[in-house]
Amino acid sequence: MGYMSRYPEPPGNTGIGFHYFDDEEHYTSADLARWLPILQSLGTSWLILQSSPVRMVPEPFVKRLLEAQIEPVIRIPCHPIRPIVRLELELILKTYRRWGVHYVVIFERANTRSAWTPTEWASPGLIDRFLDRMIPVLLVMEQVGLTPVFPPLEPGGDYWDLQFMDSALEGMITRGYGDLLSRTAIAIFHFTGNRPLDWGKGGSKCWPHAIPYAPPDHSQDHRGFYRFEWIDEIARKYVKHSPAQLVIAGGAVMGAADLRSQPPVDVKRHTDLNMEIVHRVHAGLVPRYLLNTAFWLLSSSPGSPNASRAWFPPGGSPLPVAERLRELFDGRAMPRSIKPGHRKMPEWAERGPNEDRTVSW
Repeated sequence: MGYMSRYPEPPGNTGIGFHYFDDEEHYTSADLARWLPILQSLGTSWLILQSSPVRMVPEPFVKRLLEAQIEPVIRIPCHPIRPIVRLELELILKTYRRWGVHYVVIFERANTRSAWTPTEWASPGLIDRFLDRMIPVLLVMEQVGLTPVFPPLEPGGDYWDLQFMDSALEGMITRGYGDLLSRTAIAIFHFTGNRPLDWGKGGSKCWPHAIPYAPPDHSQDHRGFYRFEWIDEIARKYVKHSPAQLVIAGGAVMGAADLRSQPPVDVKRHTDLNMEIVHRVHAGLVPRYLLNTAFWLLSSSPGSPNASRAWFPPGGSPLPVAERLRELFDGRAMPRSIKPGHRKMPEWAERGPNEDRTVSW
C-alpha cells in the first residue's frame, strides 16, 4: 500500500460515508440505537460528526462506532477562525485520540468572509494569518497521534479556493513545514451540484481555459465530482506523493441548481447521481488517495434549513436513494476495490431488492 498506509482507514473500508446531523446534538444512546443499524445496512464505513471546542462528542458514541468498524471523523468549524489555546486544544485532541479517533478537522471554509471577523477578512495577509492559526493545530494533532488534516475550503468561495490552497501550501513550504505537509491529509467538500458526474474530469490539463467564477461556455472547472483531481494537482507541486483526501460532506444534494444549463437535482437525479458515486467509489474507479465519500446529509432536526436535503428527513420517509443503497449492500459491508478498475461490482450488487430485510425504517 506504500505511503497510503500512513492514513488510517476502518477495517473493510467500503469508501461509503455520511455526514451525520448538521448540529452538535443526537449523540445519546437512543440516537445510537436508532441510527447505527441503519448506517450498517447502508454499508457505512465513515461518519462525520459535528462538534465544537466546548462540547465534545460523547465517548460511548465514538467507541460504539469504532466497534462497528465505522470511522468517526470529528468536525470542529471554529468560526470565526481564531487562535486556539494550546492546552485546551491538546486536551481535546488527546482525549479523542485516546478514544480511538484518527481524524479531527479544525477550521473550515477559510476562503469565505463568514469564516472570519470583518476586520480580519478585510486586512492584508489573510493566508499568513490562516497559517499562523492552522500550523500549530496540525502540529498538536501529530504530537498526540492524530493524522494532521488540512481543513476543507469552500469550492469557489469568496477567495478562489484553488488559489487559496496553492498559496497556503506554498506558505507551509516557505515556513519549513514541508515534512509536516507530506504527512497531512486534505479535507474537502465534494458536492456535485447539478453538474454531470464527469464534470471537470482530467483537471486543469484537460480544461486549461478554466478561470475563477466564470469559466467559458466551452470549459469546465473543479466544482464537481472530479474536484479531487484538481486538488491533487496543487498538492503534488509541493509534496512527492498524492496526499490522502478526506471528504467531509458531498454528493448530489436535493434542489441543487448552480449550473444553468442543467436541470435542478430532483429525486430521480439525486438517486442516479449518488448511486453512481457509490459505484465509482466502491468499485475502485476513483484514485486510492480519495479515502471516502460522505454524503450530505444523513438526517437533521425538524426546522433545520437542511431538512429537505436529508436522506432521512425528520418526520418523513427516506429518500429513494437510501433504499437503493440498502438493496445494494444488503447487509454486506464489502470493502472497496483498491485499484481503479480492479474489479466490477460483485454479483450480489446486481441483484434486485432482497425481501428478507432485518432493518426497519
